[in-house]
Amino acid sequence: MESQINMQELMENELANRFNRPWTKLDPGSKTNRLCLYIKKIKIEKELDDESELKFKTLLVRVLTAGGLNKISEIEYSPDTAEIIKIKNLIYCEETKSFSFQTKKKKKTETSKSKSNIDRHFNKSKEKTN
Repeated sequence: MESQINMQELMENELANRFNRPWTKLDPGSKTNRLCLYIKKIKIEKELDDESELKFKTLLVRVLTAGGLNKISEIEYSPDTAEIIKIKNLIYCEETKSFSFQTKKKKKTETSKSKSNIDRHFNKSKEKTN
């Protein structure tokens, strides 16, 4: 009987503190939940209508499922208050009351490929024939 009470307490404690972790440690469902709260907060701040809110939510959920918003460098999250403070690379247009997300493109670095023995052999034979 005592183990059931302990298990119940552990589960209630886990539920109460499930959002009080760093952003990278949250599960996808918790991240979506925190994004929805952030969207509602922004809706009130920017006085958005329901259509703009829906577009904003669609944008953020799409970015999240595509692998964005997973790094600490992309999002400011407070584990103490369990709130998203700021989403970096999120751009708001006052005129259209719409949001866009600017993704950073990764730079490809050129790497020199070492020549295989076969390539070296062919290059030497070409040099000799010239």
